[in-house]
Amino acid sequence: MSLMIILAGMLAGWAFFAALALEVRLSFKARSGFVRGALRIGRLGLVGGLGVLAARQGALPLLWGLGGFLVARTVAVRIAAP
Repeated sequence: MSLMIILAGMLAGWAFFAALALEVRLSFKARSGFVRGALRIGRLGLVGGLGVLAARQGALPLLWGLGGFLVARTVAVRIAAP
């Protein structure tokens, strides 16, 4: 169970930062406000929804999910700034 939650956190983190990178690239294009807004709402909804689901399981699964998210964040930062 804990491994599934950690992997879900990592997957959510990967999706969050991939959507963030896409949103940043779209910010330099004209007429992309709707898509950027949809990506922002989707990113926050995904992470918030998974956070709520993990919190309903208890404090420890919430921390495991956060740990997975932070691993994905560390990987994304290292890829972005070599």
